[in-house]
Amino acid sequence: MRTSTLLPLPLLSLFSLLSTPLHALPTPAPNTSTIAGGSTPNSDPPPTLSKTASGGFQAALFLENLETAFFTQGAQNLSNIWNSSTSTITTVSKVAAQESIHVQAIEGLLSHFNVELVPACKYDFGVESEMEFLELANLITTVGIGAVIDLAVDTEVSDPALTQTFASILPVEARHDAFFRMEAGDGDFVVPNPTPFDTRLPGAYALNLAQQFVVEGSCAVVPDFPVIPALEILSSTFCETSSRLAEVSFSFDASLATSGQKLYIAWLNQLNTPTYVEAEMAGEGVVKAQVPENVNGGAFAVLTAQDTVMDVSQLVGVSVAGPAVVVVD
Repeated sequence: MRTSTLLPLPLLSLFSLLSTPLHALPTPAPNTSTIAGGSTPNSDPPPTLSKTASGGFQAALFLENLETAFFTQGAQNLSNIWNSSTSTITTVSKVAAQESIHVQAIEGLLSHFNVELVPACKYDFGVESEMEFLELANLITTVGIGAVIDLAVDTEVSDPALTQTFASILPVEARHDAFFRMEAGDGDFVVPNPTPFDTRLPGAYALNLAQQFVVEGSCAVVPDFPVIPALEILSSTFCETSSRLAEVSFSFDASLATSGQKLYIAWLNQLNTPTYVEAEMAGEGVVKAQVPENVNGGAFAVLTAQDTVMDVSQLVGVSVAGPAVVVVD
């Protein structure tokens, strides 16, 4: 099982962060476009860029900077430390180059409209082996896909000229995710395409998930987003007849909930509205919840004290903790 959680250090405990170097975004190599298979678009920018789109692309730049740094460092470690296969090194190098092109494209768009750029920060990813890198890469790409979907939804009315941009980026991000899912997977139990639809993830959730890898005080510019307390995965139970998760236990700050308060896990998955499951208290600051049958592939779990909000963007405002990223099967 591959899981992730929200805020400041939940994944750090998962991936043993001793002696991992800190680094900022590397300077793109001169042959980045050759490795990536293409360069930034030469088509005209959209006629306008709304305030929503401007803020959304600043957040996207924050995330793309992180991804570029992560995959660039990963490609270097695969080659120089972990003695990985040539095919893995080549693929990850191409992923890093393509993310770098995405950074350049977003910077060009924002600069055209005189919107403040978001420079790269310093990061601490804490991976010490090839498998840890592949597992975390799968989680990062899952979050990235969800964030792009969210930005596309948020700007579909105000900025229809951006539709082709999102339609061009999403398949590339999905290919990255499928590669890492297979490389990190458990043999015959993993397929590259676990669900017919990917899952939207509100930008605020994505930025919180990214923040855990950022070295405190290293960012010149940080997009504005609400800080949400962490929801950490403690343990999980699998179905008896398959590799699918059946139940997950989560921990959170117990002071966030009042005595006797009913809590729920809202499961975000595919094109569905949130699926609410009552969270059973299993100790102080610990709840456990069943994984609904309609939840598959990569999902996001949010702890909340209500079960009526059906718009994922509104769920952010009523989150007690989360999300946790859960790979169900």
